[in-house]
Amino acid sequence: RTFAMSGLKLSLRLGEEGDCVVKGGQHWRQISSICHASTSTGEFLLSGARDGTVRQWRWKKGNLDCVGLFDGHSDWINDIVVFNHQRRDLVASCSSDTTIKLWNLATEDREGYDTFGSRTFSGHSDYISKLGYSARFNTLVSGGLDKHIRLWDLNKPSTAKDSWMQLDDIETAMGSIYSLAVTDTFVVCGGADKCIRLWDWRQRSDSAILFRGHKGNIKSIAISPDGTTIISGSSDNTIRIWDVGTQCCNAVLNCHSDSVWDLATDAEFRNLLSGSRDGTVAITSLSTHEHQIVCKLPSPVICLEPSLVEHSKSAHKNRMGVWVGADDGSLSLWSLNNSLDLLESTEPSTSQSPASPLPSTSPSPHRRKSARPLSARLEGETAPRESTPKFMLPGRPWIKTVSVLEDRRRILTEYSNGSCALWDVCRCRKEKQYPDTEKFADLRSALSEVVWMPSWFTVDAKVGLVSVQLDKSNAFDAVTVSNQIGLQDVSAETRVCLGDLLLRGLFKQIALEHDKSGDCLKLAFDVPPSIVISIVGHDGSVLARMPVSNTIPFEKHLPSWVLECVSNPVVPPREEKLSFSLLPHPPEKDKSKTLPAILPDNSMFTANQTIAILKVQSFVVNQLQELDKKENTTRFANIEVEIICKEAVVPPHHSLITVQKCLWKNSKTMVLTYREVSA
Repeated sequence: RTFAMSGLKLSLRLGEEGDCVVKGGQHWRQISSICHASTSTGEFLLSGARDGTVRQWRWKKGNLDCVGLFDGHSDWINDIVVFNHQRRDLVASCSSDTTIKLWNLATEDREGYDTFGSRTFSGHSDYISKLGYSARFNTLVSGGLDKHIRLWDLNKPSTAKDSWMQLDDIETAMGSIYSLAVTDTFVVCGGADKCIRLWDWRQRSDSAILFRGHKGNIKSIAISPDGTTIISGSSDNTIRIWDVGTQCCNAVLNCHSDSVWDLATDAEFRNLLSGSRDGTVAITSLSTHEHQIVCKLPSPVICLEPSLVEHSKSAHKNRMGVWVGADDGSLSLWSLNNSLDLLESTEPSTSQSPASPLPSTSPSPHRRKSARPLSARLEGETAPRESTPKFMLPGRPWIKTVSVLEDRRRILTEYSNGSCALWDVCRCRKEKQYPDTEKFADLRSALSEVVWMPSWFTVDAKVGLVSVQLDKSNAFDAVTVSNQIGLQDVSAETRVCLGDLLLRGLFKQIALEHDKSGDCLKLAFDVPPSIVISIVGHDGSVLARMPVSNTIPFEKHLPSWVLECVSNPVVPPREEKLSFSLLPHPPEKDKSKTLPAILPDNSMFTANQTIAILKVQSFVVNQLQELDKKENTTRFANIEVEIICKEAVVPPHHSLITVQKCLWKNSKTMVLTYREVSA
């Protein structure tokens, strides 16, 4: 792809070394979606998470091996869907960055894809929450918080104006969309307006069929393969089973004590799996409506996927497990053996078809039918059938709080496990790790200092790592001196631009290509090679992503302002001057102790705004000693002075701009006074 160079932003993530580029490892934020992929190269499990990544897993010898990492979104991934299109095994992901990305699972086959193997679809104006796919129409379906459903024609370029069409309901206004199901016949959605809407592909009508009954947001939807039955889960804690033909609710199931966040069925549509905010996973027979609690997790259950890992000779037990993605980032596999045995022992032996999703006698749509839990009938309580998973991949602690310190070089972060860490932005490294006994608020207060530095980057931790963004408008605004940041091989008073310093460290390879002598790197720190750099477009979408260890192939994609910085010799930062008055401090009692003036009346003193107050002190002492020479005295031979601003003694390490911004706080000319340090 060709990128417009002007206006592009740069983003980098700070985390444990290797977090962003090494394929292995757990998710470090909520797992939002799981799906199974049967491809030409094998069976895989795919997971998308709020850490902004999609991971491809292979089940091997009782363990999950991460064999693929798809990392191209700048915000949470909310849903993924796997399908085959034009003989390619693809996974689509939708994100809160308002884009959809189409990833090729066969990494060696990337024709027509961008620099990191994906196609990007843009068009939604708010978070995209759900995806679906119709093989019959080669169409990807998306719904989001912008209250729209879009149909994307995968046979057309994603940038084509006619690559998508929009489904609307002209009868009633839709709310934000939280759930979506797609078959070759129907598109079904639910959301904040508590209604289920159904569109028929064949009619292409802008008028949807409505199903009403839920009293809360509709968080999940499943639909039978023949399109005759819809199942919905809601934040009203219930599951409803709907008949598409009569548009009536045939059953209301109470399996959970909190919101139902995901639903999944087996291939035969015999059993329903449901996951809830209360941490439980339930399995319900669709013929008897009896249910059993499979397990209870310590964290809310976000998504489910019936497992193909285990097999049985019995046809009705061809799926014996369920993968569970949780809010804490964990991915676990739970057995369904005991729960299925218990459910099947209660199924009536009648001539009724075992595959029928509904009982032979359907209750009135207005009557609430609550399935009586088997465990309550058999054991007197709704105890989970499984206490431990067959496999558990825990989530990693993620960064939930971030605060930029006043020096604009360091960042304090708090992890989900309560521990804290201090980061150096210019070095892209963790400076210190604190135990969980030291609280974030206390550390932030202790690290606070009176110092002023202009903001030159923005920061967030939406994906569980610190994301630092640089923009041309202010990336070069922060200037300091080398001895303040511990820069070696240059004089202590060398003025340094922090943005320039960071960029040269990140793009050291490109800088050396343009300056073989290496002089350009005297004003740069060594940056961990695992740090990942992203080029971000105007809409916030990631256009390209590269590790620090391999930036040269991406040179042509860099924003022009970045390339101009790293490919040219170091240019000293522009000198910003600051004018102020420097007067003797009036004594409180004995006027004879007043020091003489060192400047003529009404004269102004001008200096670089980054110089330290220590320099001003030295200047005053030198001027006083010059008076000694003129008067042939030794009155000021060993004098020490201190600088005062608004009756406060200014620490020697403060810069002039810090004094003006943090102590003087006035648009008028700053007035500093000096006096002798008392014994």
